[in-house]
Amino acid sequence: MELGLTEVRRQGFAGESLIVLSRSLLEQLSDDPLCDRLYFTDIGIFPRASNHRVERERGSGEYVIQFCFDGEGFCTFGGETHEIDAGHYFIVPPGEQHIYGSRAEGEWQVGWVHFKGASAERVAAELNRRGYGRPQPMDVS
Repeated sequence: MELGLTEVRRQGFAGESLIVLSRSLLEQLSDDPLCDRLYFTDIGIFPRASNHRVERERGSGEYVIQFCFDGEGFCTFGGETHEIDAGHYFIVPPGEQHIYGSRAEGEWQVGWVHFKGASAERVAAELNRRGYGRPQPMDVS
């Protein structure tokens, strides 16, 4: 897929809101018997992200779920690129190379949660019925 992006950004979009937990807080959560099963490490939203692109050659340290609320994006995982339309999400596992972002000449409204913990793999499996990097419908019925 030819992206055609001239200037790409990971963050710095108008109206963005994000929280990234500190290393010391993450250590406390992973050691806490109440919280160690499942916890987020990063969470946020970009209401209007154009020329957005994230490329992780070594993946992330946790599961990543990306929600496309409006616009269009893409996710490349496992050698395949999938279009991500509004009303869909995708998940990528920790430690695996992936690329995602808005479509060229467009923008998307995207939210995300990075999560980990003893139950993270099970939660990801429940949410990830179509395979990693593939669009999953946000069924709220």
